[in-house]
Amino acid sequence: MQSQIIYEDKHAIHTLYYEPKGVGGSISPRNYPTSQFVWQVIPPLLAGNTVLYKPSNLCIRTAKVVSELLATCVPKDVFIPLYGAGDVGAALVKSDIDFVVFTGSSQT
Repeated sequence: MQSQIIYEDKHAIHTLYYEPKGVGGSISPRNYPTSQFVWQVIPPLLAGNTVLYKPSNLCIRTAKVVSELLATCVPKDVFIPLYGAGDVGAALVKSDIDFVVFTGSSQT
């Protein structure tokens, strides 16, 4: 997608750029599973990235529903859900990806 000017006056020009980073990981917590999905998965996809999504193992059913819904709207292998416990998230973070979107407690 090309850049677009979203505001312009005699003092400034605000330009919006879409620059994908590549493959990203999204690790979301158990609380607010649908809104976390929207905040962590949709923006990177809209920017042109591939997203590996690892939801909390405490809300797998919700994650599967929203993941299946999104899978009907995006090309194959652009959005990939990963299910499991903390070891799956740890493997995702250690993998060869370009960025991670993570929500968790300060202790985590």
